[in-house]
Amino acid sequence: MGGLPNRSATLNQLRKPANAGDLLLDAGNLFTATKSKKTCKKQKELDKITKLKTDKVSRIIKLYETMSYDAINVSHNDLILFNYFQLENVSLRSLPCTSANIFYKEKNKHVFKPFITKKLGDITIGIFGLTSEPPVNQRENNNYIVKEPIDASRDILNDFRKRVDLIIVLSSLAKESNLKLLKEFPNIDFIISTDRAMHLPVNHGNGYLVSAGDKGKFLGRIDIKLRSLERPLGLQDLGRRARLTSSIKQIDKQAARLEEKKADILQSDNSQIKNQFAQAVKTLQRQRTQYSKEIAQLEKAVNYFSNSSIPLLAKQQGIVRIKRAAKTKPVALAKSQDLPSSEPHIKIDRDQSGGKDTVTFVLSVDKAPNQVRALGFDVVYDPGVLRYTSYIKGGLIDHFDMFDARKLREGLLRVGGFEARSDFIVAGKSGELVRLDFQVIGKGNSDLRLVSLKDDISLWGVKKVHLPSEKNQSRVN
Repeated sequence: MGGLPNRSATLNQLRKPANAGDLLLDAGNLFTATKSKKTCKKQKELDKITKLKTDKVSRIIKLYETMSYDAINVSHNDLILFNYFQLENVSLRSLPCTSANIFYKEKNKHVFKPFITKKLGDITIGIFGLTSEPPVNQRENNNYIVKEPIDASRDILNDFRKRVDLIIVLSSLAKESNLKLLKEFPNIDFIISTDRAMHLPVNHGNGYLVSAGDKGKFLGRIDIKLRSLERPLGLQDLGRRARLTSSIKQIDKQAARLEEKKADILQSDNSQIKNQFAQAVKTLQRQRTQYSKEIAQLEKAVNYFSNSSIPLLAKQQGIVRIKRAAKTKPVALAKSQDLPSSEPHIKIDRDQSGGKDTVTFVLSVDKAPNQVRALGFDVVYDPGVLRYTSYIKGGLIDHFDMFDARKLREGLLRVGGFEARSDFIVAGKSGELVRLDFQVIGKGNSDLRLVSLKDDISLWGVKKVHLPSEKNQSRVN
């Protein structure tokens, strides 16, 4: 959808109702990179592509002018198009473009505004863009250079130090570079990124990295409430508090069910079941205490924000269609070989909103292709990077007769459970399976790999975690 806001965020500043205001921001990638001249064999083809691209760029620019954006970062894709079609006359300069690290090569001056400041009530907000270096094969024009972002940021932030209350960076850099910025400059409050993967806010130091996802399908929204402008602002994520509260409710439900079974289990002659029961009770108590402490800490904060994503494409999001089907008898799967093993029925999401030293992996089921009464799998991870701490059952297996996530050794968990009665996972069901909590104890590959899937999920596919900031250096077959 060319022309829709590709990486956008609305900032509602709610310090005082009378001073409330909005900022409409874009982190870049307004335009997609075009063909290289070398790939166009004929001048006629080149002229046709040039006209089509120039017309599209003109329409996109007109749309952004109409929407009255406050600041737009120039990504390297935008810069390539700017160079390739020499768009000075098309007037990217009519937009509030910013980039702190794009310079004219010969003049050594900024091509676009290095930063933009906005006043909302009595709050001054400083915004600047950072551009990633284009790939070598796409550097077709030497009029401009992209300087190192750390150095460019330092100059801007020194200027912001005494006259700006809130600092927002619009970035087309890779995730690891954005996190490095947050570590290097603790006075950055938000980095709004062009990350393709939509994720929860990532806290690093005093700031947060956020993304609205890919291809302009969502409008990212950040709502901020400031009661104090004293540095550091100590912004806390309201979404994190909501997630912790939800987790405590789940823990209380699990504890109540264990209490119902307590008398029968204690009368059992099976010592292993008794031990598992005692360990499950201790784990729930420990998790509840930990989450309660985190909530209490959040409630001491004076400055808050919430982050959400608003679907822009109603065709793909937010519409439920009901189709009347002919009555048929339920048919069970005759052969497990018929399962579509190539489909990712188990998905892994990463939640690092608790801080850089903790990470939670959320394992969920997407449209189960068959009913599940029993399941099992092993989780492999790097013990030099992650240390397993605990788990919380998800809604799909909340009423399973037995479920556990047990560490067999450092770097290997065994997860499994069964349901003998009616609370099994029905075919077509989606939802959360389990949350696995880890401490981050080192640097390196922090992916999880699911192996040895058994029982009713033995032929299911898994959508693995792929992080742009890390390289998978090992594989598990």
